[in-house]
Amino acid sequence: MNSEQQKTLKLAGELEQFAYSLAREAAAELRRQHVRIEQLEKYESDLITERDFRDEIIDRMADAVLGTDRAEWSSSYDLIDAAQEVEDFMSQLEDANSKVEKYETVVEKPQQQTLSDRTDGACDVLNAILSCPHVITNECVVLHYDPRQPRHNALSQLRSRISATKGL
Repeated sequence: MNSEQQKTLKLAGELEQFAYSLAREAAAELRRQHVRIEQLEKYESDLITERDFRDEIIDRMADAVLGTDRAEWSSSYDLIDAAQEVEDFMSQLEDANSKVEKYETVVEKPQQQTLSDRTDGACDVLNAILSCPHVITNECVVLHYDPRQPRHNALSQLRSRISATKGL
């Protein structure tokens, strides 16, 4: 074998080692990317679960306060609209309760259960939700993690608050 052939064989060996090294690095990177994709898919699944739970809580709260005969969720009627309706309804109840209390004072009827007493459960749920660190904008309500309750994520913190209200 002449020196030219030896150089060619040596170069071919080096190229083979380089290609093998690149293939190992590519395989390792592919494994890292698969792990990252699995993490992102789990994170996305967790976010969807939290979103669905949040939507269910708000839907139940709206049902408790407004009744089930209301608009279906859509792009024109969403959680903010429901929250606004609940706020408006609660304000109307407070106004009505104030008027009833004034009337009862004048008439001096025996003490009866007020509208406010009957809506305490819904108020408790709403207050439990709003006791979470949160941000309300025109587009959404965002409930945040409370660092004062370690070992619980934002969803489990919300569940604990709602479970602590009477009647749930």
